[in-house]
Formats: sequence, C-alpha cells, structure tokens
Amino acid sequence: MPVFITLTNGFPKDHLYRTVRRTSIYVLLVCVISFLIGEFILDFFGVSIHALKIAGGIIISRSGFQLLNSQHKSDIQGEIEKETRLKEDISFSPLALPLLAGPGSMSLLINLGIQSKGFNEKATIVGAIVGVAIDNGFSTLVTAVVTAELLPALSDPFSEFTVFAPTNQAFTDLATA
Repeated sequence: MPVFITLTNGFPKDHLYRTVRRTSIYVLLVCVISFLIGEFILDFFGVSIHALKIAGGIIISRSGFQLLNSQHKSDIQGEIEKETRLKEDISFSPLALPLLAGPGSMSLLINLGIQSKGFNEKATIVGAIVGVAIDNGFSTLVTAVVTAELLPALSDPFSEFTVFAPTNQAFTDLATA
C-alpha cells in the first residue's frame, strides 16, 4: 500500500480509482496467464522448471531482504518514481508488473500450474485467483484513508508506518462489538 500511495500521490480521486481498477485487471490477467500457459512459455524459451524455482526463490528472498533493510524505499523514490511521473497510465507498469504480479508471483503460479493436474484442480485454482482479484474486501479501508486525507502522511517512502489492512468484515465486526 505505501508503494501505491507514493506512486499515485497527487492523482485526482477518479484517476486514482481508475488506476486501481485497471491495475487489478492487469494483475488478474498476468496471474491467470502465468498459471495456465506459463509452462508453454518456459518450454518455448527452453527454461526448465528447476531453473525457474531457483530464480523465483532468489527473487523472493532478495525482495524480503530489501524490505527488512528498507532498501526498497530508495528504489521507489528513484527510477520507479521517475517512470511514474512520465507516464499517463501506471496501472500496467510499474504497478501490475513488476510490483504486484512480479517475477516471484509468476514463478509460483507457473510452478503451481505445472504441478496441478486435471481440469477440476486447475479450475479451482483459477477460481481462487479470480476470487481474490475481484474481492472488494478493502473498500472501507481505502475510503477511510482517502476521506481522512491520510494519503500525504502515508506517501512518504521514508516514514516508518506499519499499515494494518482490515477487511470490510473486520470493520463490520468492530461496529457490532
């Protein structure tokens, strides 16, 4: 969320919501394509699944290490932010690819696609991907952040915030408690 807020700082509300919708659609497409035809893409380029597993593990480990050491913040303020300011629509790049559905996610989904056998298993996984993509379970949180004008406070990539992201159901349960 802090990366999204940093990259969309200063966007009008309607442009912000349009960017969220487009990014969600692109992430959904990248994930489903990676899952369904990733194996064929690997075969076309002559990449083995073992090489993909190693590369995906290295990428995920590197990302986690950067998050622990706050090195990702300089990446956001550097090249990624410059690219964002030059583009009219940032929903595909850099938001959907590589930030949300990056090499780690794609590696995992390709591997899952190779390991899953049978139509029912593949359909269940695609259904789960689609369900997560279309779930609007965080709309209350987004509305609260926008309404309270917290975007500027949360958009500083050098701030040390922990973002707790409750779902709509969590807000409902809190109100009835």
